This record gives sequence, structure tokens and C-alpha cells, in this order.
Amino acid sequence: MVTAKKVVKALEQTWKCNIVDGLSTTPSRRIVGYIASDRFAGKDHPQRQRLLWKALEKCFGQSDLDHIGPIVTMTEEEALTRQAHLD
Repeated sequence: MVTAKKVVKALEQTWKCNIVDGLSTTPSRRIVGYIASDRFAGKDHPQRQRLLWKALEKCFGQSDLDHIGPIVTMTEEEALTRQAHLD
């Protein structure tokens, strides 16, 4: 079964970069949250989501993809700004 850690590892291996994540698994076993990567710099929301889902579809089968829910895509700078507002 797919896990948050497996998602991060798969993205890091596919994109050859580090991923900052705030992914978690819901009680119904869906992975949700956010990921941050400079890979998203200069891309709008739809482009980021296409990039994410293209990578996920490359790494996981449909049964695993069914357990992946909404994932917000941010640059590392955006994630730091988000965190500063939460503190």
C-alpha cells in the first residue's frame, strides 16, 4: 500500500531533488497535505498539479493512486512563507 513516505521517496527519485513535505495519512488511508520543491518555481497551479500527477502516475498503479488525495504544490520559498504565517 502507498504511504506518505513512499510518495516523497518516489518524487525525489523521479525529480532528482529533495522534497519538503507536510503529507499525512487520513483515517480512511488517503494521503493528503502539501509538498514543496523548487521544481515548481515559475509554474502556475495547473502546471504544478500536472507535473505532480504525471510523476505519481509513473511511479504508482491505479490502486495506489486511488489512495492519494489532494496535495498542495508549493516552492520551498512559498512553504517557508506559509510556515512564518503559522508561527
